Amino acid sequence: MELTPEQAGIIAHSLGVNLFHAKQSSKKRDKVLPADFHRNYFCASDGHNDWPTLESLERIGFVYRFVPTDSGFLTYWHVSAEGIKWFRQHFDSIVNPEPRVTIPRVGDVWDFYPTLGKKHTTRKRIDRIYWKFSVFAGKAVPYIQWSHTPKARYIDDIRVKSFLKFKAIRLISRK
Repeated sequence: MELTPEQAGIIAHSLGVNLFHAKQSSKKRDKVLPADFHRNYFCASDGHNDWPTLESLERIGFVYRFVPTDSGFLTYWHVSAEGIKWFRQHFDSIVNPEPRVTIPRVGDVWDFYPTLGKKHTTRKRIDRIYWKFSVFAGKAVPYIQWSHTPKARYIDDIRVKSFLKFKAIRLISRK
């Protein structure tokens, strides 16, 4: 069964897991669930932003509500054993989603670094994407026609190489 990100977030919050931190962190310890959760409740009142999501989780059977007699208008929602089981099974796929493939589109601006160093970047804009037959590949392959943006801090590779060559000659001649 698939849950929406809001539903998974409510289950994680109820169990005391910071799902946003677990997704953003690169540490292995942040991507592992504890053996026992230190809490199991979500406090909400009627009219809360997450109330419809909580009711949908209740219909599935992943949470159940508890209304204490002394709380007044507050309702406590607890994650059921079935909800905890689902969360443990799907935690890895929630925290480590599939990497997205970036598809180039006309008008996109990409940053490139020259081969000699990362001291300056080249910003290029995609003007046209077209297919061309490649003898080497033996099939049609996409070609991208680039242009430099006006704000680009771009130095031709030839200028960079000649600049470095002259700088090296000056440093050698000083000694």
